[in-house]
Amino acid sequence: MRDGIYRIWLNGTHGKTAGVVYFKDGDVLACHRSYAFVGRFIVQFGRLIAQVRCKRLNNKAKPVNMPDCDDFVLHAEGPAGDEFAVLSCTAPDFPGFKMGFEITWHSHA
Repeated sequence: MRDGIYRIWLNGTHGKTAGVVYFKDGDVLACHRSYAFVGRFIVQFGRLIAQVRCKRLNNKAKPVNMPDCDDFVLHAEGPAGDEFAVLSCTAPDFPGFKMGFEITWHSHA
């Protein structure tokens, strides 16, 4: 993944929602209508691996695809190129939780 701004689609059991993600020097910052994500990522052998802390932005907004929790850790991993990634996500505190991220290039920061 090259540094920059990407579109992100969060695919879960309750449908699909969109947001924005920013990758810069191993840091990842992302946001969608209910949560903010802050963490680190690496790309090894064509796979992106990330760990992010998820914080709920609005207690009134029901999460579409996320665990109903104000603060948790999310692990994401999957194939990545210079301008895309397709990731599978889990949350260690929520056994059985699975979600997918589709990330595509938007612009330089």
